Order: sequence, then C-alpha cells, then structure tokens
Amino acid sequence: MTDVVTLCNAIENMIRTADPARRRAVARAFDDYAHTFPANYEWAVSGQGPALLHFLMGSIEMTCQEAPSKPKPNLRVVEFKKMEPAHV
Repeated sequence: MTDVVTLCNAIENMIRTADPARRRAVARAFDDYAHTFPANYEWAVSGQGPALLHFLMGSIEMTCQEAPSKPKPNLRVVEFKKMEPAHV
C-alpha cells in the first residue's frame, strides 16, 4: 500500500536526484510564476490548491509512466459566492 507520505517522498527523492541545473530552473519558474501572477500563486498554495494538485499529480504521473495506470476523472473548479453570515 502506498500512502500520500510514501508518494510525496518518492517525488521528493526524484527531484533531489535530478540534475542541479534542472532543479534551479524549476525553482526559478516557481519564483517567476509567483512574481508574475502573485494572486494565482497565493491561490495555489492556499486551501484552493487541490485543483492545482490534481493537475500537478497528473503531469508527474504522465511524465514518469509510459501509460497512465487508469483513466482519471475530469476536475471542474467551481467558484462559490461568498455568503453573508446569518443574523439571529
């Protein structure tokens, strides 16, 4: 059984053993993204991040495997209107 900790450790080990120049390039891409789109970056690292995680995990899986293990469900992002607190 592979839990989320095992999965994250595998991803971390893959990144740590990658070419240092490629790791620096990814770090710069994160920095550039945060600088260029600060609101999007803040959203991605906030509680709204599951949508980003969906796409990130899919990208990693498709890059590392010759074929995906099974079809993945489509993900829709739904934005809810803020609700005013109920007054009693």
